Amino acid sequence: MHSKGYCAGCYQTIFQLDKIKAYNYRKWHNIEPETYKKITEKCIVCGYIDIVELHHLDGDKKNNSETNLVGLCPNDHKKIHRYEFREGIVNEINEALKSRGLPPFEAPKIFIQNNPRV
Repeated sequence: MHSKGYCAGCYQTIFQLDKIKAYNYRKWHNIEPETYKKITEKCIVCGYIDIVELHHLDGDKKNNSETNLVGLCPNDHKKIHRYEFREGIVNEINEALKSRGLPPFEAPKIFIQNNPRV
């Protein structure tokens, strides 16, 4: 029994998870855990907090500057990658960016050019 009342396996799972997450933030996103947590604290569009994903505004996964990253809930993240919802969600993101004093962004043209439904 561990000092916090957990067996060794549960203790490792619960209390070592933050170390594993920090490693993954650096490995997959090349950003510090504090930055990742700050950006993905809540969805920039709807304020949802339970599940928030990282989205690159310019579409470049290597551009990890804080001004290029926003947190989106799975629904809003899916919308920005779907042509039929893109215009509305881009407007909502730009309103949120404006309220924070950040410049607006334009959806990358590559999404529209590669969409056969356009």
